[in-house]
Amino acid sequence: MRRIFRGGCHCGAIRLAFATDAEPAKMEVRACQCDFCRRQGSEAVSDPRGSLEIGCAQPAALCRYRFAHGRADYLSCANCGTYLGAVRQTQEGLRGFTLIRVLDERDRFTGKRVTGDFEGEGAEARQARRMARWTPTALLLGQGG
Repeated sequence: MRRIFRGGCHCGAIRLAFATDAEPAKMEVRACQCDFCRRQGSEAVSDPRGSLEIGCAQPAALCRYRFAHGRADYLSCANCGTYLGAVRQTQEGLRGFTLIRVLDERDRFTGKRVTGDFEGEGAEARQARRMARWTPTALLLGQGG
């Protein structure tokens, strides 16, 4: 059964909807161990069979940050500073993930916490991993909020 989990940044400038058929209590919650993710308290969720829509009525409120290989945009709100997740353009379209802490029903995501360290991962391996795990995503600039 398809479920839609809504959320967004603290000030409401950026809203999102994560749709999945998976039971949130059984979904893997990933905690990357890179310095950026550890500083942000990142606990990410995605579903390659689901969908993620990120809406922002004022496009200037959506900040993008790149680091490491520089191939993914890590998204935050320019107004309140909330880190929301990341997106990356692929040949199959935009893919991304969201953080459970920005979801309104975050407490339902009680699945196994999995840590990962991808420091030695090359660009091609990283792309393959993201394609296998990240969610098809739509950025709706000028909408939502």
